[in-house]
Amino acid sequence: MTETIPNKNIIQKKNVYLNQFNSASARNLIPLACGLLTAHAKSIPKIIEHYNIELEILRDKPENIVDMYNNPYVLAYSCYFWNLNQSIEVAKCAKERFPNAIVVFGGPSIPIREEEVIEFFEKYPFADVIVGGEGEQVFSDILLALSDDNDVSKVDGIYYKEKNG
Repeated sequence: MTETIPNKNIIQKKNVYLNQFNSASARNLIPLACGLLTAHAKSIPKIIEHYNIELEILRDKPENIVDMYNNPYVLAYSCYFWNLNQSIEVAKCAKERFPNAIVVFGGPSIPIREEEVIEFFEKYPFADVIVGGEGEQVFSDILLALSDDNDVSKVDGIYYKEKNG
């Protein structure tokens, strides 16, 4: 699903943004979960070949954060009680501006029981994928699945909305 530039064997990388907004008291720290997700993903050559991965950790108005996104393909949000509302607002604003971006939510403040997941998808229709449990391998599996055939249905450890909603 990556694009090859004509007459050149150069793959046009797709942009992935990992978001884990800090609390107001931790503005200069890279959040552990976001760092681990990035480090694991960047250890896989195929992911490096197909994606640019950027971290967004500083709080700002949702529209200012979305202004920093450049043609996002995947927008992932690592959610904790201190950043859940901020993450949801940014994701909503981002999906309005980039409707084809794939929005992924994970972290301890995201539901993982089926009935709660269904409610989450209904309440936040801009969410596309929910990662349950430890996310390092699962997030990398999502990126690999998207690079192969744009289908996350075979990835273990996620809930997702099918193309028909």
